[in-house]
This record gives sequence, structure tokens and C-alpha cells, in this order.
Amino acid sequence: MSSQIYDALNERMQKQEELIRLLQSEKQQREPKLPLPERFTGNRQSYRTFRNQVDTIFHLNASRFTDDRSRILFIGSLLSGDAAAWFEARTRNHPTLSLNEFLTNFDSLFADPQIQVTARRNIQTMKQGKLSASAYCTKFLSYAADTGFNEAALLHLLTLNLNPTIKDILATALEVPTDLNHFVNFVIRLDNRVFERRQERTMEDRLGPRVSETRKGLQVNTQFHQGLHNQSYSTSNPRSENSPVPMELDNLRRLSQDEKDRRHRLNLCLYCGGEGHRAINCPEKAKNFATRTERRG
Repeated sequence: MSSQIYDALNERMQKQEELIRLLQSEKQQREPKLPLPERFTGNRQSYRTFRNQVDTIFHLNASRFTDDRSRILFIGSLLSGDAAAWFEARTRNHPTLSLNEFLTNFDSLFADPQIQVTARRNIQTMKQGKLSASAYCTKFLSYAADTGFNEAALLHLLTLNLNPTIKDILATALEVPTDLNHFVNFVIRLDNRVFERRQERTMEDRLGPRVSETRKGLQVNTQFHQGLHNQSYSTSNPRSENSPVPMELDNLRRLSQDEKDRRHRLNLCLYCGGEGHRAINCPEKAKNFATRTERRG
């Protein structure tokens, strides 16, 4: 009887262990697969980032790190250079080191002992320069939390070190956000629009005078067609006193696309077809305008 009880208990324990393994496996599958941090060599400037990334992995992949030893060894696997040499000596001489003791030693050796001073120096000297507003603000905010400055001081420093183009736009803006997060978003949108406009101007410059001249030609023709529409013409007297002169009537007719292309190709005036000038300063157009003015007078 005792043998049967023992077998039953043993079978139940095996089932419970199998259930635990299945639950752990399911939990691991649900946990996100995070990229490993870059190897830490002992550089104090990158220590804060490295520690934050490791803490994130421990938090989101908790089932993989069930004790202090596994966490310490995981950190050690991500070290190189001076940091790896320190880790090897430290764990060899203290094999039963707890995680808290290890991190305390780790921080004392590689963390910046004057993190606030360093953050203030960085945030006061950094400039946007060739960085996008997004990259500049991201870098700025990475230091801001350690400075101890209030929001007004941070807003001032962030604005002070922006590029002149963005500062000029801010100076003429009707409404500018007064809290840091909304101001950062506002500046990023401005910078993106400035970049887009710069790209548009570059494209316009590449297309050259052809596009601008075509637009001017269309505007001139449209204006004269509107003028013609407003004139009253008698069927018995097609050349009334206020009628445009022949050259003007000729230019009122919309140019064909082939003729436009020919004049563009030969660098000719879109108004009279002459050389050495553009439609905007065409002497024939000026003469016709003067003649029409005299007739009306």
C-alpha cells in the first residue's frame, strides 16, 4: 500500500514539474526579444546608457534571470577591455558576490561621480549645428534630467542653442508652447518644414528659368486675355479707339506648346519672341502699354 502511495505522489510531482516547465516556456515566449546592448569597455560616458539597457532586459525578460548569479554573469558577458578585466578579477576573488554588492562596486568604478556637473556642462555648450532638431532635442533631453535645472532654464538653453533659422521663425510666431515637451515637438515640426522647403527650393533651382519663365508667360497671357474680354468691340469697327495694337493682339493669342518649347530652347522672349531679354522686361510690351495708355488719354 505504501508503495502505491509513493508511486502516486511521485507521478503527481512529475506532472507538477512538467506543468511548471510549460508555464515557464509560455512566459518566455510572451516576453519580448530585446537586442543586446553594445559592449561596455569602461567608458564613463556610455556607462549610464549601458546600465539602463541591462536593467530593461532584466525587467522584461525576468524568467531568464532567476537569481543574482545569472544576472551578474549576463553583465559580465557584455563587458570588454578594462571593464572585462575588472569583472574577471572581481568575480574570481568573490564567487558568492550578491547582485547589489556587484552593482555597488560597478557603479563606484565606472559611473560619473559628478554626473550633474557633467550634464550641466554638456547642456550649456552643445549646439544644434548640422543636427536635425529631432536629434538635437533628443541629445538635449538625455542630459536635462541630470542637470537639476527647472523647466524655464531648460527652455531657455534649448532655444539659445537652436540654429538661427529656427530662432528667427520662433521670434515671429504668434503662439509658442511654454512647456518643455510641447516646445520640443513644436521645434521639431518647424525644423522639418524648413528642411522640406529647402528641398523644394533646390528642385526649383535645378529646373532653372524655364519653369519660372513659363509661369510668367502664362501670367502675362492670362492678364491680357482678361483685358481683351473686358473691352467692348464693334463688329463694324474692329479697331476702335481703345483696341489693343496689332502686336498686342498677336500676343493675346495663347502660344502653342511647340512654340513655347521653341522659345525656351532658343532662350527667346515669351512675349515678342525677341532675343536678349525676358517677357517680364520686354520692350515691345512696354511700348504697347504706352501706346494704349496714350490712346485712352
